[in-house]
Amino acid sequence: MKRRAGGLLMGSVWPAVAFWGAVASVVLVYPLASGLISAILYSADDGLSPWRVSWVLLATSVGWALGVGVLSALIAFVGAWASRGWRAWWTPVLVLPILMPSSLVSSALNLLRAPGTPIGDWLAMGPSVRPMLVGRALAVVGLSLWASPLAQLVLAAGVRTVDPTVLEAARLSRRGPWGWIRLRLALSRRFLPAAIGVVGVLMLGSAVPMHLAQMDTYALRLWLELDVSGPDGRWRVLAASWPMVGIASVAAGALVMLIARPNIWPRGMAEVPSSRWSVGVALLVPVVAVVLPAALYAMDLDSPSTLSTLWRTESGAIMTSLMVSACVSLVSVGVAAAVWIGLGGDRWARRTTLVGVFAALVMGLLPGVVVGAMVGDAWRGVPAIEEHWAVLVLAHLARFLVVPAVVGVLLAWSEPSEDRDLRVLFGAVGPIGWARTVGWRAAMALASAGLVAGALSFNEIESAVMVIPPGMQSLARVMLDLLHYQRYEHLSGLSLIVVCCGMLLAAGSAVLWGMCGRAPR
Repeated sequence: MKRRAGGLLMGSVWPAVAFWGAVASVVLVYPLASGLISAILYSADDGLSPWRVSWVLLATSVGWALGVGVLSALIAFVGAWASRGWRAWWTPVLVLPILMPSSLVSSALNLLRAPGTPIGDWLAMGPSVRPMLVGRALAVVGLSLWASPLAQLVLAAGVRTVDPTVLEAARLSRRGPWGWIRLRLALSRRFLPAAIGVVGVLMLGSAVPMHLAQMDTYALRLWLELDVSGPDGRWRVLAASWPMVGIASVAAGALVMLIARPNIWPRGMAEVPSSRWSVGVALLVPVVAVVLPAALYAMDLDSPSTLSTLWRTESGAIMTSLMVSACVSLVSVGVAAAVWIGLGGDRWARRTTLVGVFAALVMGLLPGVVVGAMVGDAWRGVPAIEEHWAVLVLAHLARFLVVPAVVGVLLAWSEPSEDRDLRVLFGAVGPIGWARTVGWRAAMALASAGLVAGALSFNEIESAVMVIPPGMQSLARVMLDLLHYQRYEHLSGLSLIVVCCGMLLAAGSAVLWGMCGRAPR
């Protein structure tokens, strides 16, 4: 029996596929199906009224989202090329903005227009619409900087498909910065729309920065209705969210069709050195998105003792968030490995794995409040989960399993074909065989995926506020309260603590990424 089990783990991908299927079923499929079924069943008595949509509001939300997508893709463009398709050892530095709260930049820049400041006085003396326009502009810029790493990921996939001889010839011709940009814009024309679309769909579910800027969006309307409807009336809001589910499903299907083709992920291509100015421009993005807000928050502190006071008063909330993010990180590492192993199997194993990836993409692209409502509705009546911080883990996994799922796909398709053929030849395609051959070399990349998912969980607000048990504090709830009540002294101190934690995670990811890049092949 032991020999049979060992052989199954050594030469069969199905144990990994079964693990991924179980996680996806419990965390993703069950809440999604439960929410949709509840909306359909409960609306049988009310007719079609809960399913009615404000198309004008939805079109406005799509316009804002696409605007953020365009700006984010432009910000990410230089970084995707300067890092040679995310091959450079300093690539984790580019990921730093998305490891922070989405409201970090806009909240910090809003400090510059406080009463008594030159900008604040200029806004106060102008027309009443001026502060609103400035606030919305800051929200759009802040979200664009925050989402730029996601746009870079899509563009980096395009960079990896470019023949390096073309870039080498362009480098030798010394065409200058504008020639550098024109050539790479032409080479990126197939991937720029994809980057804009991915960020745009994600921004449809962004509520916090736009809410603070008084921007009426579809996601914000759903959040407000969920907040006042109570558990028994949430099905109405879930029914009203069907356009968001449809958009997320179409986008997820398109992405699965794209990533399901291994030929778009070339392996073993030569690298072309990046120019110094392009590297400098690429690194300027995390400086503006993270370092500048941190400096503004530090300048806003009246006393350094605020940090120690906050640590004493909010340590319980911080520790709860750390426990939840640690659980999310551990599961994410296993999911990334399972997806990689599953894609190395036969046709049915690959299809089963990609179904789970599709579910992860759908939930990852939905508004966080809708995901939280689905998870809360699915586990309502189960005290062991509903009244425990485990419900936060389930909500955050539903929100962010898309990260390890996509990383697993990228790692699977970037594995050299010679290595994969040798593993198949010697029957080393199962979890143990994979771990003994290629898994240990990619351990650092898998750990980086876990750190990123954990960081996103640490800063998650939208899904957390929908499921957090009564009386339990978390960092998300504390940050949201500080934003609502404009307690800027405490907000600045807590934001500095969050920035420091995010920088530590980014430093750890950079070390792991560099070690992974130096691993023998």
